[in-house]
Amino acid sequence: MTAPFAPPPTRIFWIIHAVLGGFALALPFARRPDWLGHLAVGVIATCGIVLWTLLLWGIGRQVLEHFRSRRDN
Repeated sequence: MTAPFAPPPTRIFWIIHAVLGGFALALPFARRPDWLGHLAVGVIATCGIVLWTLLLWGIGRQVLEHFRSRRDN
């Protein structure tokens, strides 16, 4: 058996792909005036919240890591 060339993808990779897939599936239904349109807008809003949360969480981690590395030196 041979060794794999790369480690498996991280959890964030799968979250981002699931969110973008949900966004892509919901987008065509977002302009409908019935319950399906409302559901699609809710899915799109949830996808946006998840993506922005991941972005801000990553920025916060990088800022904290920067100041911790400056303090240690």
